[in-house]
Amino acid sequence: MKLIKRVTSAITALMMVTSMSSMSLQDMDLSSVQTTSLVSAASQISMKIGLQKLSADSYEALKTVADYTESYTDSKLKAHLEGKEKFKVVELPVEMTSNSGFAVLSLDFDVPDEVTIIGSKKENNKISTLKNCSISENFTGDINKINCSTSGADDSNDTGTIVTLLCAVPEQFSKGAVYTIGVSQATAKNVDLFGRSVEVTEGVIENEGCDYSVEFEKAYYPSADELRTLADYADKYKADAPARGLSDEHLDNKVAEVTLKLGTNVGFNSSQMFLDYDKELMFVGCAYSDNKSISLMDGVSDSHIRVSAKYNKVIVSYDSYKNISDSGDFVKLLFVLPDEIQEGYKYQIGLNTTSSEFVAWDPASGTVVKSQDGYIKVAGENEEPDVPNMPVTTTTEVVTTVPVTTTTELTTTTVPVTTTTELTTTTVPVTTTTELTTTTVPVTTTTELTTTTVPVTTTTELTTTTVPVTTTTELTTTTELTTTTVPVTTTTELTTTTAPVTTTSPKPSKPLIDIVLGADNDKLKSEQFDNDTIKLADSASIDIVVPKKMIFQGQKKAEYTVSLKDFDAKSEYFEYAGFGLDLPEGFTVDEASLKTKLNGKLRYIAPDSPYATVIGLQTGYTANGGYIMFRGVDTRTAAEDAELFTVALNVPDTAKGHVYEIGVSSVYGRITDKTIVTEDSITPYIALIDNNTGDKQYKYNDTKLLMGLKGDVNLDNKVNQIDATLILKEVLSLEMSGKTILSDTLSKSDVPEEDALELSYFLGNVDESNDIRFAQVDSTYLLRALLKADMTPDRVITEEIWKSIIKY
Repeated sequence: MKLIKRVTSAITALMMVTSMSSMSLQDMDLSSVQTTSLVSAASQISMKIGLQKLSADSYEALKTVADYTESYTDSKLKAHLEGKEKFKVVELPVEMTSNSGFAVLSLDFDVPDEVTIIGSKKENNKISTLKNCSISENFTGDINKINCSTSGADDSNDTGTIVTLLCAVPEQFSKGAVYTIGVSQATAKNVDLFGRSVEVTEGVIENEGCDYSVEFEKAYYPSADELRTLADYADKYKADAPARGLSDEHLDNKVAEVTLKLGTNVGFNSSQMFLDYDKELMFVGCAYSDNKSISLMDGVSDSHIRVSAKYNKVIVSYDSYKNISDSGDFVKLLFVLPDEIQEGYKYQIGLNTTSSEFVAWDPASGTVVKSQDGYIKVAGENEEPDVPNMPVTTTTEVVTTVPVTTTTELTTTTVPVTTTTELTTTTVPVTTTTELTTTTVPVTTTTELTTTTVPVTTTTELTTTTVPVTTTTELTTTTELTTTTVPVTTTTELTTTTAPVTTTSPKPSKPLIDIVLGADNDKLKSEQFDNDTIKLADSASIDIVVPKKMIFQGQKKAEYTVSLKDFDAKSEYFEYAGFGLDLPEGFTVDEASLKTKLNGKLRYIAPDSPYATVIGLQTGYTANGGYIMFRGVDTRTAAEDAELFTVALNVPDTAKGHVYEIGVSSVYGRITDKTIVTEDSITPYIALIDNNTGDKQYKYNDTKLLMGLKGDVNLDNKVNQIDATLILKEVLSLEMSGKTILSDTLSKSDVPEEDALELSYFLGNVDESNDIRFAQVDSTYLLRALLKADMTPDRVITEEIWKSIIKY
């Protein structure tokens, strides 16, 4: 993901000149200079530079540098504009808002490196300015300056636009970019050569367009009766994990549908949308539109979409060669309303634009996301809709009238379909799901009556269509009509369309996995992630070992080796793996140090690369230290403790603490039958292995980096004779009683108790021997080092002192 850096500079120049200038204006008679009070000299001139917000359309409509005559000298482009002919030009007015009067005014503009001032706007080949002013300019790229002088003998105190700057911005003006234009120096003097204070408010050129916009529907329901319950949505929605707090107790709660739309869409390969919504709601997933797809967008199948109700997110991952740029209705989100619905209340629904990401395969594309919130509202009593003509359901009414004469005691009519209907003027809702072509519902009424047939014809593709049937019965002389049964028969014609997929199957004589793993680099394409996951057996789990590391403060690198733990090559094997590194601030990966003993292709993915973002979207985990990826590793014969890789971390100079937390996540995948093999290329399809860790599909391992000063036995961040004494006492105590005396001393340090003794032994082992703890000789080395350090100005034991005493 490419981060967009905003250029900011906020310079306000306030300059007061309270004494006579030593400079003369041409041949002015200095004898005419009058004494002026400080109040007069401090008179204020206020100016502001304009604000220009550019939408995508207005930016495209801008003229280029080549269109402005100010860009040329004798028909030749000015030197500082060479190569910028296609840069867009923004007109930025500089306005005088208050003016106590001036004779001369000078402004030095401060502009970002990306912006080039090509000149001042002209009319009839003359720079446009105030009526009593004239402008001279000097724009060369390095210098951006104008001088303004008045034509009359008196100070000019007009207000308005004093000049309009023509600012060229890059041809590729990033979405969301902001360029700030200020003034680094401003001076003004009146006719008596007294200074005027000048205050200039900076201006901004901003491209407010966005790469992606998301809009949530304003879902209005006239009454709670318009909503179905969660029980009605069984097998009608998709979610990878249950919603937080959702249980069987909510089956009777009402469910509202909210359509999520894509507006602006420059094309993306992957997206991760985190939902923000009212705390009274529960997100349960996305509705199926036709029992096979949760997307409302043409050409997008549910294989591209994953939903996590547990983490409030919708993830979309397309094939790499597709950069989807469609817009319109995307998915229909389902929200469970609370037990007691607040009528007239708007349950807000929006997008967390900070966490949500859209990733394009073009690294030059930005990732600015904007969102327009929606809401769910159930109307109160007699409330008028605030979203007029809001379609909620599709209804067809069929009315059948049975003419009879006198009516006596009409009790209840029950229709055994999905709904019970009471007759008095009775509505029978008939629910039809899936794609309907033509459905005929014969309705028969018995009990001392003839027979009434209600033909119902529906010719619409409906997700859920409710057909209210109203029956009015007038009875002749009939007593105690108790129950009428209306059998309803629904005929559904399903149409299934299968998209043709062209693949070349591998030769049956050689396993598919071997074909992929043995492929030449130039034939092997980037892997595509399958939507399905591979479930390990309950007892199976791919585990790794990341040992704790100790280094002396000042070391530049810390090397880590990651190995498999109790690995079962028969059932837990993988061909692709990713390891995310969660590093402390300032720590980075030494890419050149990366190595492996396995036969896979090892690669480091920087955390700010587009591919890293795709991995994060696919796994649900973002690693701030980047990813180490295996592409095509064969672990079917790996040992149970096989070494996966070794990598060194760069330690920042500022690292001075004792304990740093390091995280290593792991995600694994296998090659699937969807892999496409042709003569010219192999495109492996990978299904992630569900490592029995739930939605995120990765396993997280904690480890530590312990750092301290060499010789600091008591962990007080100092090295002195006390540390040398403690070494001798500890060695003696261990020899005499086998017990440590350091525990009480170390309990006062900031290092966790479980790490303190181990770190103390490590730091006291100044000769870095293979022993697990220090020895008597380390005390001797430490005392010698202290003696040498005392003879230096800083009295610090340096690495050079250690090397002069200890022969490594």
